[in-house]
Amino acid sequence: MVTREDVANKAGVSVSAVSRTMNGRGYVAKEKKEAILNAVKELGYRPNPLSNSLKIRQTFQLCYFTVNILNSFYMDSFNFMWFGSNAATNFVNMLGQINILRAFGNSCIVSISYTSLCLLFCSMGGYAFATYDFPGRDKLFGLLLATMMIPFTAGIIPCTCCNIGYSKKL
Repeated sequence: MVTREDVANKAGVSVSAVSRTMNGRGYVAKEKKEAILNAVKELGYRPNPLSNSLKIRQTFQLCYFTVNILNSFYMDSFNFMWFGSNAATNFVNMLGQINILRAFGNSCIVSISYTSLCLLFCSMGGYAFATYDFPGRDKLFGLLLATMMIPFTAGIIPCTCCNIGYSKKL
């Protein structure tokens, strides 16, 4: 990996001159700037976004959550989501790999279906608990309330841990 020191040695300038040229801050003589840019091109120097993020204390990273990391669809989309110095190219590559309109349409279908069915069954359950008096109604209602208080995602965690082999370590 080429460093700023390598660029400075090749151009015959100081490391701070390379830094000022690459960041576009401070004064650098025109001849030195041209020598630095030629050395950058010859050596193939690219600034390290991780080291820059340490300096400015901002990472410009995006969290990426997936349901199943072993699924090739999620890994293919993840491979094109690096926001480095080539962010525009990466976005074009990502849009070439993923049909955004289809994904948005699928999300709408799933969310509308889920909301409609949830509304239907919750209304039916509420009507049954309010209207009918049957043995065990209070216990069943308590169980229903208890399951509603635990998010669905929390129920997936034990299943996922067993599937990937963490159950032996717990």
